[in-house]
Amino acid sequence: MRSVELDVVPTRCDPHAVVEDKRGTVFGVHARVDRVAQHVFYLPAPDALRAELRAFVGEHCAWGATAG
Repeated sequence: MRSVELDVVPTRCDPHAVVEDKRGTVFGVHARVDRVAQHVFYLPAPDALRAELRAFVGEHCAWGATAG
């Protein structure tokens, strides 16, 4: 098994878009084997990771910040 660390930056900060998102937590994996491109396969995030990603977006987008 191999782990890959990815840098993630949200592209949208409007909360309704995040809550209604249907594909943002499904990752398209592009791979090459012996320099030959393989079919893209889609890896859905488990529930725990989706919750962590939503929390990350909320923090990144400062949803809890108050105007001041």
